[in-house]
Amino acid sequence: DSCPEGLKQVSNEILKKCGRLPLAIISISSLLANKPPLKDEWEKVRRSIGSALDKNRSLEGMNSILCLSYNDLPPNLKTCLLYLSIFPEDYVIERETLVRRWIAEGFISEERGLSKQEVAENHFYELINKSMVQPVDVGYDGKARACQVHDMMLELIISKSIEDNFISVVGHGQTDLVNREGSIRRLSVQHIDQQLVSVLENQDLSHARSLTVITSSCIKHLPSLVKFETLRVLDFEGCRGLQEYDMNGIDKLFQLKYLSLRGTNMSEIPSGIVKLSDLETLDLTNTYIEVLPSRIVQLTKLQYLLVRSFRLFGGGHTKIPDGIGKMSNLRVITGFNITKSSLGAVAELGNLTSLNELHLQLDGRGSEKYKRHEEMLLFSLCKLGSCKLQSLSIVSRDPTPLQFLDSWSPLPSSLQRFQMTTNYYLPKIPNWITPALASVAYLNINLVKATEEDLGVLGEI
Repeated sequence: DSCPEGLKQVSNEILKKCGRLPLAIISISSLLANKPPLKDEWEKVRRSIGSALDKNRSLEGMNSILCLSYNDLPPNLKTCLLYLSIFPEDYVIERETLVRRWIAEGFISEERGLSKQEVAENHFYELINKSMVQPVDVGYDGKARACQVHDMMLELIISKSIEDNFISVVGHGQTDLVNREGSIRRLSVQHIDQQLVSVLENQDLSHARSLTVITSSCIKHLPSLVKFETLRVLDFEGCRGLQEYDMNGIDKLFQLKYLSLRGTNMSEIPSGIVKLSDLETLDLTNTYIEVLPSRIVQLTKLQYLLVRSFRLFGGGHTKIPDGIGKMSNLRVITGFNITKSSLGAVAELGNLTSLNELHLQLDGRGSEKYKRHEEMLLFSLCKLGSCKLQSLSIVSRDPTPLQFLDSWSPLPSSLQRFQMTTNYYLPKIPNWITPALASVAYLNINLVKATEEDLGVLGEI
C-alpha cells in the first residue's frame, strides 16, 4: 500500500517475471530491500532477471533469480553461504555451531569494535534477512536459534561450491570426487560405502581444512586422520558408530581449532586432544564422556568447553578439571557438575574473567559437602560479578535450594539471562533481582507464589 507511485509499474513487471513463485518473490523482495528506492535501480534488477520466468515457471528461471540474489551478496556473505553446502538437505543448522565453525575456518574478522562472535552472528542474521536461508526456532527475543536452506538454494550453492572447489560432498548422489582436479579443501561425508571409501583413499587430503562426517555407516573405513594434516575443523556430530573409528593421529592436527564429538557414543576422550594447542571449541555434548584428562587445562586458547547434556541423560557427572583457572580465554562452559568437582576447581571458576556463559549442575541438597560447594560457587560468582558474564543456568535433578544466591554481589552488569531448572521453589523473589538488572532479557525462576511486591519488582526491570 505504501509503494511510491514511481515504482508501481516496475514493481508489477518484476512480479510478473517472478511467475507468482513465492520463493522467487521473497528472494527479489529481499534483494530490493537493500537497494535505494529509485526507479533506475529497480529497472536494473528487472532487466537482470531475464525472461525465463516471464515465459514459463521453469526451474531454470527460478535458478536465474536465485543466482541474481546470490551474485548481489558481498564476498564475505557469499563465503558464509557457500559453507552451508556442507550440510545435507533439510538439515537444521544451529546458529551457535555454525558461527563457531565460520570463525574456526578463518572467514570472520573483527570489525568496527565488534568481536568475531558478534560479526559472525550478524552475518547469520543477514543471510536470514536477505532470505538466503530460512529461520528455525525463533526465540523470545525474535532471533532464530537455527536455520535451514531451501532445497533449490542448496542445489545452487552446491553447484557453486563444486565450481569453485570450495567444498567436496560425498554421498547421496552428490559425489564430485571422480575425475576431479585440484586438492580437496573441505570434505563433507554424508554417506559412505566401500566404493566411496576406495575413491577417498586415492584423493590428496593433505590440504583439507575441514572434515564433516554426517553418517554412521562404514565410518571405521574413513581414511586415517593422519592424512588430514591441515584440518581446522573436525566435526563428527551424531556419528553413533564413532568408537569403531581409529582416532590415532588426532594429536598431529596442530592447526585444529574446532572439534565436535557431539551426539556420538564416545565414552573416553581421545588422549591426543591435549596436544591441540590451537583448539578453540571442544564440543562433547550428548556423549558418554564423564572424565576429562587432567592435561586438558593446557589448552589455553580454548574458548568453548561444552560437555554432557542433562536433558538426554537425566544428569551430568563430569567434573570441572583442576587447574581450569589457567584457561583464561574460556567464554562458554556448559554441563559440569559442581558437587562432583573439587572445591579448588569450583573456586577457580572465579578466575575466568572472559566468561560469557556458565551452565552448571548442582546436586546433593542438605549434605555437608553440598554446603561447602555452594559457598565456593557463590564465592566464584561474586568474583565474576565484575566481569562479562551474560548467562547463568543452574540445573538440578533434586529439589535444590538456591537461597545462597541472595548474597550474590556484585551482580554482573551485562547479565542477560538467568535460568534455574530444579524442583525447588523459592519462597520469594531473590534479593539480587532488582530493578537495577537493566540488561536482563530472560528470567526463569520457580516461586512458591508471586506476591504483589514480587510482581512490582519484576515490573520495574
